[in-house]
Amino acid sequence: MLTAAVVSRRFRNLLLTDPQAALHAGYNDESFSLSESERDAVLAIQAANLRDFATQLVIEMDDDAKADPGSDTPHRARQTEAAPGVAHYV
Repeated sequence: MLTAAVVSRRFRNLLLTDPQAALHAGYNDESFSLSESERDAVLAIQAANLRDFATQLVIEMDDDAKADPGSDTPHRARQTEAAPGVAHYV
């Protein structure tokens, strides 16, 4: 998701102004596979730019990981594939 926001001004603007629509639309015919807590975190963010968005997302995910110490992998380190051959972290 963050990779898509970096490379696509259109997706970035949508993510910042209407994150629900951005998650629904996906990027480059790919959808985002987010847990419910990750989705909630993204939808709770209100940011004017991508740097603020990413900062808030890291804070939200750290708070989530602290609240659920039994989770198998910290959210910020979970790698997914946005497009064939393009890995990104959510």
